[in-house]
Amino acid sequence: MIAYRILRIALIVLGVTIGFSLSAEGDRYPSLCPVMGIQPPVDIPGGIMLTSFDRHNLWVLDLDRNRRYPLPDTRPCGTNCQISPDHQWITYYHPADQTFMKMRMDGTERTIIAEDVTDVGWWRQDTFVLWTAGQRVSLLHDGALETLNTYGAISLQPDGKWTLKIDYQDGQFVRVLHHLDTGEAILLAPEAPFFNGNAWSQNGRWFAYVAVGDRGGEVFGIEPDRQNSATQWTAFAVRDGGVRIGGQTPLAGLRWSPDHQKLAFWVMPLLGDDPLIDVGPAMIHVYDVDTQTVTAYCGFTTEDHSPNPARLIWSPDSTHLAFGDNPENDTRGTLLLVLNIETGIYMEVSQHIYPALGRADVIAWGVR
Repeated sequence: MIAYRILRIALIVLGVTIGFSLSAEGDRYPSLCPVMGIQPPVDIPGGIMLTSFDRHNLWVLDLDRNRRYPLPDTRPCGTNCQISPDHQWITYYHPADQTFMKMRMDGTERTIIAEDVTDVGWWRQDTFVLWTAGQRVSLLHDGALETLNTYGAISLQPDGKWTLKIDYQDGQFVRVLHHLDTGEAILLAPEAPFFNGNAWSQNGRWFAYVAVGDRGGEVFGIEPDRQNSATQWTAFAVRDGGVRIGGQTPLAGLRWSPDHQKLAFWVMPLLGDDPLIDVGPAMIHVYDVDTQTVTAYCGFTTEDHSPNPARLIWSPDSTHLAFGDNPENDTRGTLLLVLNIETGIYMEVSQHIYPALGRADVIAWGVR
């Protein structure tokens, strides 16, 4: 595949190390494949999920009380609805006032955070990170605003000062981590559509990203406060040949668990040169930082993965993954599905979630 060969050469020229040592393949790549299809929900953690069942509102799905209802004065959202580290609050955009607000997961205790910003996230539990259209980033704590020198940054380390930027070096765009205080820079990999997923763990310790390895996408991880080069976490080229990980949008690729130990993502085998269309069915995989294993959950696959696969949402206790999918030859519409990562069993929680922003996604899973 010409595109992948070019990127591979670019990585070598840039001096990015692509190395990975494997023990026995079965030890590093276990599979959980119960042959039972989608099951009714059993022993699913409680709490509250947010999703959409129409084009107008965010909806609460109360797992503890087995009920659902729309949230007035909200609208369907994607990555700009961000859950707090304690999983009790979520940010959202208030369309009437054009402000960002926070609320409890059940829609109560709504509070204004900021006006005239393009996005709001959580830097830590007591501090918000504010983004403006002019690429300015500020921290908001107890009403005090600290503006950071982050021009050009596209993400900020939670509870830290590392930023991800796209630089232009030697005739190509590359991803680089920059430290705001020390000026240190860590070169990661070339920027490439469908091979640019990235995610910070909520505690700020890990930065995970997708880059081109030998024949396709691989997952890499780095602790920028402790090391200055990344480690390759997967070796799909060895096991499967080339794969695509995630989708076209960088934030659609990788999802950290709340306990900061597991990373979930969709994997699709590459069947040709075009990573948009020349791919097979998508399957969920989870990388465990402690055991360094990559588990494939092959009890379910989907063809609905381009340009982006379904958003994966972790349960607050890091034991289950939720997502939306419309299974082939199924007449019930888009289902809200949950995967138990210990058993590999997929379960149906609800039907008819609505593709308000192009696809029917789960937004968040929190606690009351």
